[in-house]
Amino acid sequence: MIRKQRECVLEKVKEISRSHIVYPGLKEFETQASVKPESIPGLREAGWDPSQPTANDADGSEEDSLQETLRDLLTAIRKHGSAWPFHEAVDENEVPDYYQVIKDPIDLTTMESRLGNGYYKSKDMFIADLKRTCARSVAP
Repeated sequence: MIRKQRECVLEKVKEISRSHIVYPGLKEFETQASVKPESIPGLREAGWDPSQPTANDADGSEEDSLQETLRDLLTAIRKHGSAWPFHEAVDENEVPDYYQVIKDPIDLTTMESRLGNGYYKSKDMFIADLKRTCARSVAP
């Protein structure tokens, strides 16, 4: 019964969508790195409109959105009551052997600086630094 329901749903999807149509790959990519969207067979039929922005037209808006999200997140983390030990780098005068034990130190101020300089190109890079920040509170 479930199989028949699935088949029925797929048939209805095919009636209103062209997502089931698979076009062959473009041979142009074998000889050149980029292709004009207008030359891609089936793109217009799939609903593409030349007025739609492309990745090249975005001018970094996706990256700007990432930076804004990370900035908001870092601000929220900084405001958390338990985050105070991670605000600044450890003072070597207060903890003389810290940099011998922690080889790759990171703190929230350094992360803010990196964020301002566009260092974080992905959320994974940001998360890695954040994990390192938290890990430094645990004895090795």
